[in-house]
Amino acid sequence: MKKFLTGAAIGAGILTFAYCELSHFLLLSDFRGKFELPKNEPNFDRLKEIHKNELDTCLDGEWFDAMFPQDTTILNRKGEAIHAYFIKQEKPSHKWAILAHGYTSRPHQMAAQSRRYYDHGFNIVTPSARGHDKSEHKAITMGWLDRLDVLDWIHHIVKADPQVQIALHGISMGAACMMNVTGEAEVPDNVKCLVEDCGFTSCWEQFTDVIAQNIHFKAPWALWAPAKWYKLRAGWDIKENNPIHQVAKSKVPTLFLHGSEDTFVPFRMRDELYEAASCPKEKVTIQGAEHANSVDVDPETYHAACKAFVEKYIP
Repeated sequence: MKKFLTGAAIGAGILTFAYCELSHFLLLSDFRGKFELPKNEPNFDRLKEIHKNELDTCLDGEWFDAMFPQDTTILNRKGEAIHAYFIKQEKPSHKWAILAHGYTSRPHQMAAQSRRYYDHGFNIVTPSARGHDKSEHKAITMGWLDRLDVLDWIHHIVKADPQVQIALHGISMGAACMMNVTGEAEVPDNVKCLVEDCGFTSCWEQFTDVIAQNIHFKAPWALWAPAKWYKLRAGWDIKENNPIHQVAKSKVPTLFLHGSEDTFVPFRMRDELYEAASCPKEKVTIQGAEHANSVDVDPETYHAACKAFVEKYIP
């Protein structure tokens, strides 16, 4: 009996380890090469032609590439290299927009938003989230440790120009990141507003919902062991990643924007975040939009809402 119990305990331990490691690999390890779409090699002659003659009529993705964004690297507070793409105005501008992409995405996917901010006189910064694009971090943190990297980009910009006025904009995981940023006490007054597009209330709740969508019932217990493993492997606790707690501390005016048909990050989370927020706030619904495609479903409403909100705080 003792041998049986010992064997059962060892077997259970091996299964638990395998489950935790598999969930980390699928959810939070460096996803590049697993899910990322292949990148096309840029045709520089074509991009130069677009920049010269077609910037007003080209597609958003073409615009982003044809602006030849500057690949910029700085050291964060831990002394680690972090990456972002800069697109600066031809004439000096004190207005800056920092745009955070979503899970399994990359800065290029913020092209539509970047283009509109640029058209309204903003310099553009699109950081690479941890575990994405050119990031040198190997673990994804769902916008939690990323918040510190964004704060370091903010301090970098403010140090160069103390008069800057900064708008934040994030989608999905990027929206969670930006909400996490605004809840930190070190956010300077230069940060004037935030547009959060389909961000989640908490990482724990989001992961629980994803599990429920796959097995058709909520099973928060399924995260207990993986959560401990994630902290050992990646140095962060998913229970700490709570944008809903961060917006409750935030003083940064925030627009809560969400698609009405979003089931991945449930639409109800928009109102939960809005009600919790202590900052000046507005909310917008993009009818018929699913997760992270509001700008594609109704670009006119999306861009108009963002423009009207941001202009209240950065004329």
